[in-house]
Amino acid sequence: MRVWQHWSHWLLGCLQRYRGSMTPATKIAPVPRPQNLDGYEGMWVAVANGEVIAVGQTSDELALRLQAADVRKSREAVVEYVRPGSDAYIVGVG
Repeated sequence: MRVWQHWSHWLLGCLQRYRGSMTPATKIAPVPRPQNLDGYEGMWVAVANGEVIAVGQTSDELALRLQAADVRKSREAVVEYVRPGSDAYIVGVG
């Protein structure tokens, strides 16, 4: 067996193992946006216990408003950008 043939078999084996370890693509159903965020499209919001506690046009503006807000609520808050309803997107994790 020639050297290049040996390496080609080795490379083919590596590619087959790599492709075999990949999981097939799956479709993910979109998660609907909560109703209480419909009025905040295109803005950054901070939500704590299901209620909006601060709103800003930019993430920096929202951070300043959270600093001025109640400390306990701001520590429990989740910050997110509310996309317009027409934008379709998916977020991959991992």
